[in-house]
This record gives sequence, structure tokens and C-alpha cells, in this order.
Amino acid sequence: RPEELRQIVITHHHHDHTGALAEVVERTGAQVLAHALDAPVVRGDQPPPDVTRHGVWRIVGAPLGRSARAPQPARVDRELQDGDEIDLGGGARILHVPGHTAGSIAVYVPGRKLLFTGDAAIHAPWLSPPRHLFGLFNEDRAQSSVSFARLAELEFDVACFGHGKPLGREASRAFRRKAAGR
Repeated sequence: RPEELRQIVITHHHHDHTGALAEVVERTGAQVLAHALDAPVVRGDQPPPDVTRHGVWRIVGAPLGRSARAPQPARVDRELQDGDEIDLGGGARILHVPGHTAGSIAVYVPGRKLLFTGDAAIHAPWLSPPRHLFGLFNEDRAQSSVSFARLAELEFDVACFGHGKPLGREASRAFRRKAAGR
């Protein structure tokens, strides 16, 4: 039920992750958490960086028409930093993993060996093992590789992605293999 939603963790400011945020917040009253570097974009205080220089949003957004427009600004109740703790799954830690956006975050729940990657990693049928997103989707591709390697240093059994199915059974091992170039 909507009223049971207490907090929403925004992993990054992109439209496909914030498009309905304002409406969801209005209906639920949930607290919104986002990294301090992406919070101004979520609130509408500053425009997103010009990723159209790669043409990707024109390509991706054109078939979507109206739904590809900028989302309504939404409040951010808590600006997160690397290492912050949040109340999720018995204790979760925020990991700043820039590259996809300057304020991209992942959420690590060590007690449950669970990792939410946001878009710092993707798991799609044509990509095995998981990897960081293709360059044209990132604000800083080199930094996204560094961030992916950081995730690969963690111990987790399950990885959940912003795009793609969850990965279980030695998920962190698959990340380490990819980070090592295998």
C-alpha cells in the first residue's frame, strides 16, 4: 500500500529513475534520499549535465515522445554522502560510485550480502558477466570503470540493478571477474 512506503533512495538523477518521483512522493509522503551532487537536479534547482552531446537521449527519448520530457522537480529530504548509513535491511551503507552521473550511488546491505547498484552496473542478457554501462550513457566513462571496480571489492551474494534481472549465486565473484578483465 502506498502509505507504507517510508523512504525512496534515488540512485541517480536520470529521467528513467526520477520520472514519477514527484507524484509518488505526493501520494505517499515518503522521505527522499539522494546524493548531494545529484540532489540539485532532482529538486530542479539546476539542469542535468548536457549528455545530449552524445546524442543518446535524442535517440532513446524520440520513440518515447512526451514521456521522455524532464520529470517534475521533487523534494530531497536527505542529501547522502559516501559512507552514510540508512535504515534498510538491518543497516545499509551508501557508496558514492560516480561515473554514470556525478552523484550516482549504490546501496550495500552487508548483513544480507545484498548490493543495489543503481546504474553503476548493468545486467542484461547480452552482457555476461555484469559490467558498467556503455560509455555513451555515462557522464564520465573512465570514472564509471573505477566505480565498478569498487563494487567488485565488496562481498555480496545478490546484486540488484537499475536495469536487468538480479544476479545471485556468487554475484560478487562475477563482478570481480569483469573488473579484472575476464
